[in-house]
Amino acid sequence: MAGPGRVPRSEPPSRAGRGGPVKLPAGGSVKAPPLPSDIKWDKRSRKVWRGWWASPMAGRWLDSDADMLLLLLETVNAFYAAENGREKALLATEIRLRSANFGLDPMSRRRLGWVIEPSKPARPPVKRALKTDLDEWRGLPV
Repeated sequence: MAGPGRVPRSEPPSRAGRGGPVKLPAGGSVKAPPLPSDIKWDKRSRKVWRGWWASPMAGRWLDSDADMLLLLLETVNAFYAAENGREKALLATEIRLRSANFGLDPMSRRRLGWVIEPSKPARPPVKRALKTDLDEWRGLPV
């Protein structure tokens, strides 16, 4: 019996109403929107921006997400401009929290149920016997 104010569930909350994982293609195909010209962008921030939009996750973002991603990029830009450790630590925390909303780290992709498909089928490594001088010296067949 459920307590007062509690609704009984037939499934755990993390799986209620969800299907299987969403498979994202390995290569991204979304062109990065242009950055506003009124901000002085660090070259690393520009690289981060292009990387986000070239990622498999970009195909899941809506047009309305671009504004929040830009706000996140401004935080990244401030991180690169910061000169003291305390300021960098605060900005890094904010970046971590905001980036999780867009699947930009492995744990947030897992939480969102996104799986990136491998770009090439994985081949197991080929094991080869190593020929050593010691084996030849002992007269062992190699």
